[in-house]
Amino acid sequence: MARFKWLSWKRETTKPTVVEKFSRRERETYKRVRAAISDSRATGISLSKAARRNGTTLQTIRAYADSAIDRKRGRLIPKKSDRLVAQMTVVTPNGIEVVSVKGLGKRRLVKDHLFTSIQYAEGKVGPEAFRKFSDKTVAGKKLDTNPDRILRTIVANRPDYDDLYADKAA
Repeated sequence: MARFKWLSWKRETTKPTVVEKFSRRERETYKRVRAAISDSRATGISLSKAARRNGTTLQTIRAYADSAIDRKRGRLIPKKSDRLVAQMTVVTPNGIEVVSVKGLGKRRLVKDHLFTSIQYAEGKVGPEAFRKFSDKTVAGKKLDTNPDRILRTIVANRPDYDDLYADKAA
């Protein structure tokens, strides 16, 4: 039995199949929860302040991402890493694909790859920037490291930094 009544509707957000079935409203809520956790990690502010900044509550964070937070001295703080799932845009040899990415480390890898790809297309970095992504896969999809193919993909699809998370509520 849950300690609090509202925890009885807790969502299991570490399974891609569950997150993929979220309604539009649940996806938007989950996006705000991830943003609050990320904000708290990045800036060091309290989780409750990060929740307010991102338009959510501690109750909602505990319901959607309880596995990503710890309790220390009575306070809720985000863990250094998590296993939350997000729908993200990935540049693969087959073009741009949307995949379910599980875990903070993999989400950061996808972010770094997409941003490096965009910066390469803008001429800000050279092809050697893709060396760190060789033989890396995310959700069974190989990250593209061919500079010519990446350039064609980025020019054809014109992704922006805001296109990283594909689970934006429409």
